[in-house]
Amino acid sequence: MMPRLTLFELWLVFAGLCALAAWVSYRRRARARWPQVFFSFWGTLSGALVSRAGLAVLAGAALATWGLVASGLDRDLQAWFQESDPLGREFSRAFLVGGNYWHPLMGGLILVWARVRHNRTLFAAAAAALQAIIASGLVVNGLKWMTGRRGPGRIHFPDWSDPASFAFVRPFRKTHDPADFSVDFWNHVFEDGRFFWPSGHTATAFAFAAAWTVTFFMLVRVHRPAGGGSVTGPATASAARGSLNPLRRHGLAMLMAVVLWGTALVTGVAMIDGDFHWTSDVIAGAPLGALIGLAVGRAFAGRENSGAQ
Repeated sequence: MMPRLTLFELWLVFAGLCALAAWVSYRRRARARWPQVFFSFWGTLSGALVSRAGLAVLAGAALATWGLVASGLDRDLQAWFQESDPLGREFSRAFLVGGNYWHPLMGGLILVWARVRHNRTLFAAAAAALQAIIASGLVVNGLKWMTGRRGPGRIHFPDWSDPASFAFVRPFRKTHDPADFSVDFWNHVFEDGRFFWPSGHTATAFAFAAAWTVTFFMLVRVHRPAGGGSVTGPATASAARGSLNPLRRHGLAMLMAVVLWGTALVTGVAMIDGDFHWTSDVIAGAPLGALIGLAVGRAFAGRENSGAQ
């Protein structure tokens, strides 16, 4: 029988895998001809968190959570959503289950398609989006086990042995007290249900949307052939800018950016409506994910615009 790992131990495994992938990416940097998912992983992430914007986001998330809990709004908003159910329980549950998979799946598919089509702009945007969700997952899960907050509802995992019935098993412990935090993170296990602040689904959705949007729109006027390099000459550069006009050739990608931001907003609401997260979990997760996504997007776009390989 496998030993039961605490949330802290699982996070250490996750961090170790990220460190290994970042090291491999660093070793391959001289030979890499296309953007890598783990490009400047630790530098970008640490820079985002210790910047003025990063410290402001972290402080703002903590203060907003404290304000919502102390004022009773966290409990009142939760009660209103459960009574009115604006999105519908099944709709919200679909976002809960699918939110863990559709961002990495979509990013991976775009990455492969862009590589086959030699579309460096889309490739960089997809690589940045994938790094953003990994980085936000690392930060968010670290905050989850450190704060040890319980969620407002009884969260279940589906019984994959019987997908037709989609029966839900393994209930986590829940609470009716939004102030139920615990900082003894070294003892937390899954059954405790102490891993809700901030909302990981919300942070992932905002990180993906922000990284994609920033990378794409910073590169959309820069043409780079599949082998690297840049277009030179005024006539050629003008033609390249015209061919990469986001309203024409990349109209679909622009539409995707709009869809991603809209989906991120709906994801946050679904987490509250489905009774999966407190409102303060979502309010904390959204700006944190956006912060990391913006930092990653700028790093990828800056690398591509500088002509680095």
